[in-house]
Amino acid sequence: MWLAGLLCETVCRPLRIKPPLFRRRMGFFTHNRAFDLTKARQRLSYHPKVDDKEGIRRTLEWYRDKSML
Repeated sequence: MWLAGLLCETVCRPLRIKPPLFRRRMGFFTHNRAFDLTKARQRLSYHPKVDDKEGIRRTLEWYRDKSML
């Protein structure tokens, strides 16, 4: 993805066109954005009421009920 951004910037710059892809924007798509609950568990004794799979299922169900999927 980073190379695609570089290529797009390289081609568009001499043409004075704003590139649709930037290298720094590609970082958003390539970095892990997962949250880690370790600190919340250790310091706050937090334990989720539902696991990831059930949470995703409920979220999808909500979107379907709202006709958003």
